Amino acid sequence: MLDYKKQIIRPFILASLLLSAALAGLLFAAIHLVHISRQAEQTDVLRIEAIKLHKAIVQVETGQRGYLLTQNVRFLENYRKGKADIKRITHTLNAQMIDVPDIKHRFENVSKLVEIKLRVTEASIQTEINSGAYAPHLNSAKIGVNIMDRIDTELEDIDDLLQRRKAELSDASRRALKQTMGGAALLLLTVIGLFTGAYYKTVRLFEIASTSQTTAEEMSHDAYHDSLTGLPNRRYFESYFRRQIFLSKRSGQPFSLFYLDLDGFKEINDRHGHDGGDLALKFATERFKNALRESDFIARLGGDEFVVLVHNYRSVSEIGGLGNRIIRYINQPFTIDGQHQLLGVSIGISCYPMDGQEADELLDAADRAMYQAKKNGKNRLVFSQD
Repeated sequence: MLDYKKQIIRPFILASLLLSAALAGLLFAAIHLVHISRQAEQTDVLRIEAIKLHKAIVQVETGQRGYLLTQNVRFLENYRKGKADIKRITHTLNAQMIDVPDIKHRFENVSKLVEIKLRVTEASIQTEINSGAYAPHLNSAKIGVNIMDRIDTELEDIDDLLQRRKAELSDASRRALKQTMGGAALLLLTVIGLFTGAYYKTVRLFEIASTSQTTAEEMSHDAYHDSLTGLPNRRYFESYFRRQIFLSKRSGQPFSLFYLDLDGFKEINDRHGHDGGDLALKFATERFKNALRESDFIARLGGDEFVVLVHNYRSVSEIGGLGNRIIRYINQPFTIDGQHQLLGVSIGISCYPMDGQEADELLDAADRAMYQAKKNGKNRLVFSQD
């Protein structure tokens, strides 16, 4: 005789067990995904803050150099702001790195180097105040450069570690997502309504992943481009420059480096303030772009200094023609606050491999030629070998 009660209760109990197991699995997978998402967001925050820290250090260094070169106390405002930003960002990083001891150890090394860098810059400024122009360069220039190189290396290593951590979290997220889908599929066999809810949660997770990817791309762009002009920044230029030297050594193809420094920018900046100076820099950037060819690479090093890498030329006279074209394009009036303004540009040119086969040699040669152009009357170009 059939036990109808047992026949009815047994499937119900089995369905309840399956439902409970599916719910438990789905809940575990969802919690795991949330945990991974938080870790991924923390990794993005760490990368963003590390980039901000580098920018703040560069701001301190730029303020220091500007003051040492011009004795203009306005540069000290950037210097002090950079120091304040470093303190705030360091505090944020310390709080965020509690759960990542391997990266925290590397960051402690960066913090020590930053402390040394700040002491060196502060000492150079105090020496400038007490001892007169250019005195600090005798004591701190080489130390500051070496420390900055070490800081850049440490921050690049930290960024590599964070990228690897983000990749590991992405793999873990994909595995957890598969578990979520499996739980959702099991729920589909028991309760269609719960499966629908799991589906919407999964869609939301994809949206979060897409948003994180967009944030990472924007962060990468900001790290390698100047926020005012949109041009590649010093970090981007140095990487591009090293790659170009490597390629030229293999192919034997020459290239030229233009070191550009605006003439008359300081007067505009003093007369119209930082807003006027920003407008002048944007104007100069557009004129440079219009003068250059598509194959030429231009970057802003900082302040009113720019560099251009010139490829695909047939003769030195063609390089000179391009330099004079840049000068003509920049020598066009523009207005700030209804007043006509005029900029010039002094250009120093070095050529690979005649003026050097390493980045420092070519950059120094172009820099010296640029200062010779200023000495010769400004608004002109000078080749390194002249």
